[in-house]
Amino acid sequence: MKEILFKGKTEKGVWLSGDIFTDIQTGNSMIMLVVRDGEDNFDEEINECQQAFVVDDDTVRQFINRRDTAKEDVFELDIVAFTVDGGDFDGEAGVIEYDEAQSAYCVNQYSSFDFYEEKNIHASYFFKPGGYCGDYGSHEFIYSIKVIGNVFDNPELIKCDVF
Repeated sequence: MKEILFKGKTEKGVWLSGDIFTDIQTGNSMIMLVVRDGEDNFDEEINECQQAFVVDDDTVRQFINRRDTAKEDVFELDIVAFTVDGGDFDGEAGVIEYDEAQSAYCVNQYSSFDFYEEKNIHASYFFKPGGYCGDYGSHEFIYSIKVIGNVFDNPELIKCDVF
């Protein structure tokens, strides 16, 4: 069964994941924490008695139903390193985004990137059944991914100057 989770950043700068809803009295987006078997999603900076937290709407991202090599959840707008043909992580990186034309999540590499303005995609790699990815224009496949940041906290990790 597909797990549906969202992630958002609180005003204190803490990332939380869980179910999302809108507070009907204030109109704020809220994250309701989800605790998995034996995991503790609470941060020390957060009052453990509270279960739902206001998050910045602009930072809300959806879980793409995949985990990386460290078994960390992967969300939209995460920056990931990836390996091609089962090799080592060798500097290839891209941004997890949803491609509406393909109705699928993909890893986009950019020749230039400005989150709020123009983005020039250099290459897109799509997730295929069985957990592998592939560039629809070639036969290279991404065998594994590792989350190294996100576009909000680590925009410098988007390696535009190599293209």
